[in-house]
Amino acid sequence: MATWPASAKILRDGYAERRPTALMRTDMEAGPPKQAKTKARVMIRLPLAVFFETAADYADFLAWFADDLDQGSGWFDFTDPRTGTVRSGRIEGGQLGEAVPLGAASAGPWRLPVTVEYWSG
Repeated sequence: MATWPASAKILRDGYAERRPTALMRTDMEAGPPKQAKTKARVMIRLPLAVFFETAADYADFLAWFADDLDQGSGWFDFTDPRTGTVRSGRIEGGQLGEAVPLGAASAGPWRLPVTVEYWSG
C-alpha cells in the first residue's frame, strides 16, 4: 500500500474533522424524537491543508497521486494528525483542491487543500 509522502506536511491551521452520524432520527407526534443506530461505522472526512516547501516537492506529490494512487482512486497509509496513529485513507473523490503558491511559483512553497477520508474504527 502507498504511504503519504514525507514532503507533504499537513498543516494544523487547515485541519478539520467531519464525522457523519451513524443514527437515524425520527420526530414523534408527541415527546422527544427517537434515535436508533443504523451504521456500525462511518466514513470520517478530514479537510486538510498540505504544505510543500518547494515546487519539486509539490511535483513529487502530484506524481505520487497519479502513479501510486492511480489518479486518487487508491488507498494509502497516513498518520492521523489528531491521534498520531497510522490509518488507511484515500483522497475523497480523487479530487485535489486548488494549489496556491506562497512565493515565486517556480520555487515554492505551495499550499494544497485536500480531503482525506477513512473508516471509523
